[in-house]
Amino acid sequence: MPRPWWPAASPIIPDKTVGWQTDRGNALPYSGTIQLHQGSAMSQQSCGCKAAANPDRYVSFKDIDCDGNARRLMEMIDAHLTDESKNNAFMTYFQKKREGGSGPKPDDLFLIHSNINQIREFFEGCNDEPGLALLLQIEEECC
Repeated sequence: MPRPWWPAASPIIPDKTVGWQTDRGNALPYSGTIQLHQGSAMSQQSCGCKAAANPDRYVSFKDIDCDGNARRLMEMIDAHLTDESKNNAFMTYFQKKREGGSGPKPDDLFLIHSNINQIREFFEGCNDEPGLALLLQIEEECC
C-alpha cells in the first residue's frame, strides 16, 4: 500500500533539491530550490518584486488585534440591534448562531468571516460608516 502523500517523508530544507509523492503513490522529482521567506512575505523576497508597505495578512498577524476588532464590531452590531426596526431575518439568525443556538458557539472572528457580506449589507443599511470601516479593516487584516 502506498504511503500517503502528506505529511512529507522528510522535512523541507531551504536551498535543497527535493521530491514528493503524489496521492497515487508516484514519486515526482522537483529540480528547483525551495525558498523560505523569513519575516514579512514581501520585504525579503529575492524575486525583485516591489516590497509591500505592510506585511501580508496571510503571513503575519503580529501586532494585529483581530479578536479585539471582532469584539468591537460585534458591539457595534449589538448597538444597532437595540433598535427593533434594524432587525431582520438574517440578523435574528446571526444572533442565534452567535449564541450557539445551532451548534457550538463560534468565536466572533469566525462568525464575522463567515457572514462578511451580510454584515456589510447590514451596516450599509444602517448608514454606519465607522462600522463599515472596521469591517473592511477586519476583512483585510484578519480574514
